[in-house]
Amino acid sequence: MGLEETLAGLRTAFPDMRWSVHEQMAEDSRVLTRFIWEGTQRGNFPGIPPSHRAVRMWGMVIDQFEGPKVKSTRIIMDTLGLLQQLGALPGAPEVAPCNGAPCCYFLDSFQRRWDIHQWPKSSA
Repeated sequence: MGLEETLAGLRTAFPDMRWSVHEQMAEDSRVLTRFIWEGTQRGNFPGIPPSHRAVRMWGMVIDQFEGPKVKSTRIIMDTLGLLQQLGALPGAPEVAPCNGAPCCYFLDSFQRRWDIHQWPKSSA
């Protein structure tokens, strides 16, 4: 499925979709755009009937230009977050604060919490 078909499917599932650009960078013939889109699922989304839930999704796209035309597009979006917001997948578990210290948690594919402050210190 190409970009046009993907966007058409998203517009069908989220007819009130709104996009906002938060950052753009260009180098040579490439442009990176960081965006957020928001909308309410009112139509079918592959395998998910309308939930009428409001969602907010981030993503980035890299467009490669050849003259004034887009030659190729690569896009990454937070599909896991979208599926969680739609209720199709369980959300991330709540995490406890780090007793006032800066925290960094990672959730693996089994939804286990890993606190970097508890990792063994390197002997190097």
